[in-house]
Amino acid sequence: MTCRVVTGELGIGKTALVASFAAELPPNARVARIECSPVRQELPMSAVAGLVRELVGLTGEESFDDACSLVARVGGGAAQGDAHSPLVACLAELVTSRRTAFGGDEDAATRKRAVTSGVRHLFAAVSMQNPLVVIVEGLQWADKPSLELLTEISKARDPLAILVVLVTRPDDRIAPLLEGVVSIELCGLTTEEQIHLVELRLDVHDGVREVCADLMPRVAGTRSSSSRWSMHCSNAVR
Repeated sequence: MTCRVVTGELGIGKTALVASFAAELPPNARVARIECSPVRQELPMSAVAGLVRELVGLTGEESFDDACSLVARVGGGAAQGDAHSPLVACLAELVTSRRTAFGGDEDAATRKRAVTSGVRHLFAAVSMQNPLVVIVEGLQWADKPSLELLTEISKARDPLAILVVLVTRPDDRIAPLLEGVVSIELCGLTTEEQIHLVELRLDVHDGVREVCADLMPRVAGTRSSSSRWSMHCSNAVR
């Protein structure tokens, strides 16, 4: 498993960069993408629940039994597709927001361990079929339990074809959790880089510098180039 963090201020081009990378992935890659929202920031495990739904193909409206069957079919910790596996039940509870007898009175730490184990098994089951790329955008808006779980899993050294891409604005709340993870920081291009980009995009050279001389000081830095980063990440899932 490999993890990369893409950081940058609002509007710098993080989403466009990651979308460009995802479009260049091999056709057999399985991409699971979610976007965290400030609306759900106070709802524990909401981001992880969204990720599990995306991986399994759930809407959240399924019954608990149907969710168990679908989670078991994909993997979720049941090597033989056992819908009665405790890990399957734990993930089904998470995505349906329904508590069952499995939930019982276990403490929060026990439940977190169960969810973490279930998600790791789900990742592994999917990645054994196809290389898995997990993209989490707006990480700065993730609820705290999801944030802790995602960063914990992302630092795992499982020998699996999994790439986790965490996209975030700079945020003091999440910086300690991402310590040690390779970060790609997007910054505005220099004037020379912007002029070169215009030349490449428009396939013109004569007069570009003169035309842009007055424009460049008035606009924000444009998006960073995605080609080097896309190549770097593509190697991680092959």
